[in-house]
Amino acid sequence: MGVSDAFRRPAWVIAALSLLGCGGAQVDVPSLGTPPPHPPASPRVKSPEVASPKTPQPLPEGSIAAPGPLLLQRASGNRRWVALCQAREDSDGDGQVAFHVGPRGELLGDAVRSYLVRGAGEGTPLDEFIDADPSGRWLLLRREGRLELFDDFSGEATDLSALGADARDDVSRDLPHRALSFDAAGKLAYLRLGAHESGMLPGQRKEQLVLRDLESGTERVFDPGRGSVYRLRLDATGNWLVLEVLIDDTNKNGRFDWPLPEQGSGVSKRCVSSRATYSVYPGRGDRVYTRSLYLGDVSRGKPAKLERRDGLVTPLGKRLIYRGASPKLFSRAYRRGRPHSEALDLEDCEPRVLYADAARNSLVVACEPSREQVKKTHNYRHAVELVRLLGGGQIERKPLGFDLAPIRGDTWAGALSGPRLLHFYPGSETRVLDLQNTEVLPLKVGDIVLHTYEAHALVRRGNSLWLFDAQAAESSGDKSAWLDLGAKVDEVSEELHRGRFSWVSPQWIDLGAGRVLGKQARVLALSDDGRALVPLRPEETSEELATGPLVWVESAAPTLP
Repeated sequence: MGVSDAFRRPAWVIAALSLLGCGGAQVDVPSLGTPPPHPPASPRVKSPEVASPKTPQPLPEGSIAAPGPLLLQRASGNRRWVALCQAREDSDGDGQVAFHVGPRGELLGDAVRSYLVRGAGEGTPLDEFIDADPSGRWLLLRREGRLELFDDFSGEATDLSALGADARDDVSRDLPHRALSFDAAGKLAYLRLGAHESGMLPGQRKEQLVLRDLESGTERVFDPGRGSVYRLRLDATGNWLVLEVLIDDTNKNGRFDWPLPEQGSGVSKRCVSSRATYSVYPGRGDRVYTRSLYLGDVSRGKPAKLERRDGLVTPLGKRLIYRGASPKLFSRAYRRGRPHSEALDLEDCEPRVLYADAARNSLVVACEPSREQVKKTHNYRHAVELVRLLGGGQIERKPLGFDLAPIRGDTWAGALSGPRLLHFYPGSETRVLDLQNTEVLPLKVGDIVLHTYEAHALVRRGNSLWLFDAQAAESSGDKSAWLDLGAKVDEVSEELHRGRFSWVSPQWIDLGAGRVLGKQARVLALSDDGRALVPLRPEETSEELATGPLVWVESAAPTLP
C-alpha cells in the first residue's frame, strides 16, 4: 500500500465524489426501478444440516476459453475458475466473430458475454459474473435472470432471487455491487425485498438485511430502519455492516432516487475494458445517510445495534472510527452489548486516515495543520503519524518525520491482516514504514515501490528491479538490505501482484525467495502457488485484448515456445 502527494481515494467513496464532477449528462432513470418479483411465502433455503464439502471436487486441466479476443474479469488464486468476457456469435452480421475497444473504452463489434470456466474448456455462459469471496470458493452470478450464490467446491448453486434478494445495481464501474457484500470470515450480506406497504413511496418495498453463513446456509435477518437502503457493505472482519440509506424524499419528486442511475436489466457493467471512462451525475438523487450495524455479539444471541453514523471513517476490528461535528476522531465499540465512545485525543491534529490496520489496532493519519499553524509556518502540508489504539481511550502517537500534500479523504480498512510494509512518496522522496517495529526507512530518491510481501519490497529504480529487505536494513544497515535482481522491465510496464509473486512486464518475480522466475510477455493473472495465466498464442494478442485460449504455466517453463 502506498500513498503519495497524489493521494487516491478508496472505491467506497467514489460514489460520493461522482456527484461533484462534470463531463456526463444526467440520465433521469428512477433508481428504484423495477424490483425483482416478491419472494415466495416459504422460500427454499439450504438446510443447515446439509454439510458443505471440505475438499473441492476435482476439475479438468487444460486450455481455457474459446479462440478469439477476450477480457479477463477474475481468476481464482487456486486456479479452479476463470471469469471472462468474450464474443462468440456474429451478432453484427459482418461475417466474422470479433470485438475491439473504441477510443472511449467502449466495446465495438459483436456482443460480448460473460463466461465462467471451471478447470478448463470454453465455460458456462452467464448474464453476469458479479463477485467472489476472498477465499474464491463462493461466487455471485446472474444466470438466466436469476441471482445465484455458487459453491465452487460442490458445484451447487443457491437461488438468491427465490429468497427475495435485491439484485439491482447502479451504473458505477468502480464500486462493488450495491446490495451484496462478502466479508473475509465466511459471511454474505444481502438486501431482501418484500411487498409494498401502505404509506411507502411509489416503488418502495419492505426491506430486510440478511446475514448468511456461507458454510451452513443459515441466515439471520435484521431491520435496516426507516427509509430505503442504497448500498451496504460488510467490513472484512464481519463485525460491522455499513449502510448508505435514503431516509427522506429530499429532492421532492415523490419517490426515492439513488445518486447514480440503475443498471439496465440484462446488461453487464463488468464486461468493460481497462481504459478509464466514466459518467457523472452531479446533484442526482436524494440525500444519502450512513448507518452502522454492529454484528460482533450476534453469535452470542445479543441483538445487533443499528445506529446513525454519518461521520463514519472506517471499521477497525471491533471498533468503528468516526467523526462528530468537529474533525476529531472517535472510537465506538461494544462491551457486554453496550456501546461506548472514546475520543482519540490527537492534539494539534485534524486527522485524515491514510491506512487502517485492524490486526494491529493502528491508524496512519495525515494531520491537517490549524489556521494558526499555517499562519506561522506558511506550510499547508500534512504531517504523517502512526497512531496505536491501546484501549480505555489511550493512544500512542509516533510522528513519522515526513509530510504529504493536503489530503481530503479517508481510507477504509480493507483486509483482515494488512501488509507489514507501507510506502509513501513525500515529493520525490520514498519512505517505507515497517508496521511491525514502527521504523521509517528511507529509500533512494526516485525509487518506486511496486509491491510488498512480509519484510520484502519490490522496488523499481529506473528500468531495473531491486529487492529491499526491511528486516536486514533495520538490523545490519542499508548495504545488506538491497538485492539487484538483474532484471530490466519495459519503459511503460504492466503489473500484476499476488501474495509473494509479481509480474512487471516482462519479469516474473518471487519476492519470498528473492529471485527472478523468468519472463512472460503477457500475464493476465497470478495464482497463489506462483503460476501465471497467459495466452496460449501470445503472438495473436493485441495491446488491449488478450486472445484465447489461455493456459496456466509454471515458472519451471517461464516462456512458451
